[in-house]
Amino acid sequence: MLGSNQGGGADGRPCATCTYWRRYAALAGAAVLAASLIPALFEPAVRPAAANAETKAATGATLTATAAIAALPGTGAGFSANASAGRPAGTAQRTRGGEDCEAPPGLLRLAGPAPSLRTAFDRFAPVRILALGSSSTAGTGASTVAHSYPERLERSLRASFPRLSIEVLNRGVGGELASDMLARLDRDVLAERPTLVIWQTGVNDALRGVPMAEFASVLIEGIGRIRSAGSDVILLDPQFFPRAATLSTYMAYGAAMRHVGRELGVPVFRRYELMRHLVDSAQFRTEDLLAPDRFHQNDVSYACLGETLADALSGLVAQQDVAHSGGGEPVDGGGGTRADLWR
Repeated sequence: MLGSNQGGGADGRPCATCTYWRRYAALAGAAVLAASLIPALFEPAVRPAAANAETKAATGATLTATAAIAALPGTGAGFSANASAGRPAGTAQRTRGGEDCEAPPGLLRLAGPAPSLRTAFDRFAPVRILALGSSSTAGTGASTVAHSYPERLERSLRASFPRLSIEVLNRGVGGELASDMLARLDRDVLAERPTLVIWQTGVNDALRGVPMAEFASVLIEGIGRIRSAGSDVILLDPQFFPRAATLSTYMAYGAAMRHVGRELGVPVFRRYELMRHLVDSAQFRTEDLLAPDRFHQNDVSYACLGETLADALSGLVAQQDVAHSGGGEPVDGGGGTRADLWR
């Protein structure tokens, strides 16, 4: 089974040959599962024109998300983000700090198991969260790294659970595909032995036209390896930007992530819907949430993401507690209860 870490030599100890065949089986299983999970409608018929043009113009060069977006019509300096904001007419606009972001309960509900996270909370053990991703994780568009979403997430979780030791490691590298992240999974992720991995991806794969089945296969293999190492995993889908809705392939990658999440029981935090809601509900204007390139997030939207993701994780822990420990029963072996975590 994908995600299993059982097996070894005849004496029960791990062996090199067993490890090899487990990895081989995981790779084969990922390919088969990807083919069965992703319906044909997800397969992009045409690669994004901007990505093709950029690739041909710069042989051997890496296509950056910013360059691809800049090449799309209507996203230049003269583009009015308000034109596609979709906010109610006559509604007053406000630019507020991330702490004031409001999201409907449905967007904050993460569906899926998180056994390692629950165990850490039950035992009052240190919680290590690792943010894996591209420029959105690294913090491109923020004024400083302190305003990136992983930093804001850590700050919010520590405030909510003062009795726990919580750290969030930032392992974002701008411009990476999901396959690039998979290639450094052992070194940058599993070596840190995280309690939870938040995997942000899909943006660059969409803009560069990575085949959908290949993208899904990478997700499936990565999820299996993370779980086999004893860590929980949450997927973080692509961000909203003004012209995203007009790019059918861009939207399909987020849909594919949600499909894989449903099939494998992996929670997916819907970043695109969150950002869209913040605009549609008139809490913010589109330009309040984006960097000058009108693509990457900024201090305000990273703060919103960190704060709301912290709320979602708090809810996920509460769900696990209700399902497994019956509410107020002792959880730390020393008379403590879940309510003590918030004190």
